[in-house]
Amino acid sequence: MSLILVLSLSAMIGFQDPSPAPDAQPSAAPAAADAPASGEADPLERVVCRTEAVVGTRFDSRVCMTRRQWNARRDESRRLAHRLESANANRNRQTAPGH
Repeated sequence: MSLILVLSLSAMIGFQDPSPAPDAQPSAAPAAADAPASGEADPLERVVCRTEAVVGTRFDSRVCMTRRQWNARRDESRRLAHRLESANANRNRQTAPGH
């Protein structure tokens, strides 16, 4: 009776035998396979958080992105600013008749 009680309790609490099975192979750590050989992560994949002002509210917003994403966002903002500046510079441009 006590053996049945012990087995049922161990099954309920998820007891596992601490000794590994003889045919079990030790598992390799998956993080070690993903890490670069030099031991350092790509600096462009490091997450950086910044606090940005939100238009129309007194509250700020915290934005977290990788350095690669921040660089892409900066480059896109520069392209947009250049495009808008060019469009506004040519807004009142007078063209010669017939052209």
